[in-house]
Amino acid sequence: MTSLFGINIELSELGRSAPITVADHVFSYLQMLRDAADFSLANPSATTAPWGDRTFASLVPEFEKLWASNFRFQEPLEPLTNVRKVAMAMRKFQPHEVFVAESLILEPDLKTYVDVVRYLTPEKAIIVVSLPELNAHSMADTKEEVFHREPWFDIRYSIDGTSYFIP
Repeated sequence: MTSLFGINIELSELGRSAPITVADHVFSYLQMLRDAADFSLANPSATTAPWGDRTFASLVPEFEKLWASNFRFQEPLEPLTNVRKVAMAMRKFQPHEVFVAESLILEPDLKTYVDVVRYLTPEKAIIVVSLPELNAHSMADTKEEVFHREPWFDIRYSIDGTSYFIP
């Protein structure tokens, strides 16, 4: 099974000049979440971590309330979108869960959340930076060793590493 978790960030001018630094900060935050998640798994009743932050477990009830509010006050969907969403949910969920399964946290499970957070690592990430100046740079730079060429649509792209590594 393949899953996709996405984070979209609109960059300021400073961020546009250093997108890898922005990615490093995101991975640093995700590392903090993994540490908090591991602590919560070992100490499920604790509300504060030794370093002073809230524990991952203390956030779960807050997320439940947030998801419930989002479900209760969601914007109506277009009929076609609504039918498609319900039809797909009917294939995945029990009849009594079709309308709520993707919108509410029905059975919170700390271990499952911790397992998910553990997968959010730089090694498993695909970072896409789409900036007009990168396109101008790729068109101006004719050195083939800098850019790869995608075979189906003949699009040039480059691959750079991040500086954030998990010890």
